[in-house]
Amino acid sequence: MPTAAKLVAAILFAIVAFFAAQAVTALFPEGMYFGPFAPICAAIGGLVGWRVMGARVGKGMQVAAGSGVATSFVIVFWCLFVFSADEMVKKSMSGRYDGPFDAVANGFGIAGGYAVMMVSPTVLAILVLGGLASGLAVEWVSRHWR
Repeated sequence: MPTAAKLVAAILFAIVAFFAAQAVTALFPEGMYFGPFAPICAAIGGLVGWRVMGARVGKGMQVAAGSGVATSFVIVFWCLFVFSADEMVKKSMSGRYDGPFDAVANGFGIAGGYAVMMVSPTVLAILVLGGLASGLAVEWVSRHWR
């Protein structure tokens, strides 16, 4: 059921995901084409914010803070999954794999490589502090907007 808290969670976590994606693009080699990377991450952030954080409101500020940080890392998981699966499919269409098991195994390798490249203090700060602030804001909204 749509609530004000779910809407605010979707908006705030879309913003967190967008800024984290912008920080990630600065870590990759210069001249690398990202396409609609940040908007896709923002869309994933909005969906995850609605589904994950929106479902965990009303349990207190401490739970909200933890849920906000957890929601940020769920966003990272889904973004890594989407973009590594996309890369795996592109490679598979060009015939670089011997079979489906090779493709799936390489998909995990691609996700791991992306995860290692994106670990930086800036990205982690955006995810942790943004998730913390967003979680607290969503909890506040759930208490004051019915």
